[in-house]
Amino acid sequence: MPVRADMAKDPGPRLLEVRQALEAVTALVRLARERAVGPREPDARQAVEAVRSLAAAVQKHRPVEIDRLRKEVQDRFVKPIDPFELPTNPLRAVRVADDEPSWTRWLGTCLDPRLAGAAARVLFRALASEAAQSAEERDRSPSDVPNVRLLTAEGWRTLAMQAPVCASIEVLGHGQEAVDLLVQCEDTIVLIENKLFSHLSTDDQLERYAEHIAAPRAGNRRAGLILLTARDHPRVARGWDKVSYRDLALSLRRLERDGEWPAPACLWPRWLIVETLAAIEGDILGVRMPDPEADPVTQLECLRSVHDLVTFTGG
Repeated sequence: MPVRADMAKDPGPRLLEVRQALEAVTALVRLARERAVGPREPDARQAVEAVRSLAAAVQKHRPVEIDRLRKEVQDRFVKPIDPFELPTNPLRAVRVADDEPSWTRWLGTCLDPRLAGAAARVLFRALASEAAQSAEERDRSPSDVPNVRLLTAEGWRTLAMQAPVCASIEVLGHGQEAVDLLVQCEDTIVLIENKLFSHLSTDDQLERYAEHIAAPRAGNRRAGLILLTARDHPRVARGWDKVSYRDLALSLRRLERDGEWPAPACLWPRWLIVETLAAIEGDILGVRMPDPEADPVTQLECLRSVHDLVTFTGG
């Protein structure tokens, strides 16, 4: 985790003690390397004592640092409801959390304003905003797919300000091919292929979907193509924009910070977003809040969880 500038200037007594112990170890290692021989017995004893001092300092201040980092993370959380505050994820009861077909159906519900209300606009804006970033990074060209007017990065950003009209799942094209989700807006369609943890079925799967589904259904309308995935797919077909579940979760949190979520009084749409975020962060990405009461055996894992969580939320 990067050290903030203010912490680097004034580390405070706890971190200063740890840093001094660490510097003592570093100095002894550097001295041994300069001599190009094994350390003499007095040097070895000094090294052991320095390492012990470092271990003692870390052991002494670890709970305080965990609490400080935990508070720093919590300060960034969604209020008054945040997924990390939920004792359990009810979506696990219907296997949405880690089952790809169930998750696709859940997304179809949340992206359809007829079923999800204002939640559909928020989730769609998060997706479109991340697709715009992907299109910009990959130098998107409107002619990447024949017979389809593809969205550029600017087109995605414009679309992100619109609300979807409806959403459908398992939309068939020519033959028996079916894309996971089709979202329709006023003058644009968006195809979403959801790959939670699975691979593409064939190397040309996305190309075929663009040709056999996007082209005939778009007609004169513009089209956006999204590969939504929790995996690292090194190859994404031309015309498709990859959106990771991690970036989708961060985009949802940014929208909450900017006041774009439904008001707390809008229980149903807000609940849908909170549950979606909880499933992404907790079950798909495996991000966990550390237990402050963890026993010493799990303290290292606790520290790693804090580090991952601060990094995940932009620290």
